[in-house]
Amino acid sequence: MIANVIANILEKGKTALVASQKKAALDVLKKRLGKISKFVFFAQNSDMSKREFYEPLQDFISTFENYRRDITEKIYSKPLMSKEEFQML
Repeated sequence: MIANVIANILEKGKTALVASQKKAALDVLKKRLGKISKFVFFAQNSDMSKREFYEPLQDFISTFENYRRDITEKIYSKPLMSKEEFQML
């Protein structure tokens, strides 16, 4: 159920925060999200040092920014219509 809610939130371009006292719950959530789990940042240890927290967060942000750039390039690199469609106009 939570994985479905998160998937719908991501699909709408929104963000959400999910917290759990149990690491196992976050592990299950990550598994259920499957391929889209790359769009979710999991910080699973409250005893993390700042470095242990921020390094994966930086990687996550970098991955997400590159993904958005790749999608934008794919959208704008394709012509809106083929030559045949243009000639029909």
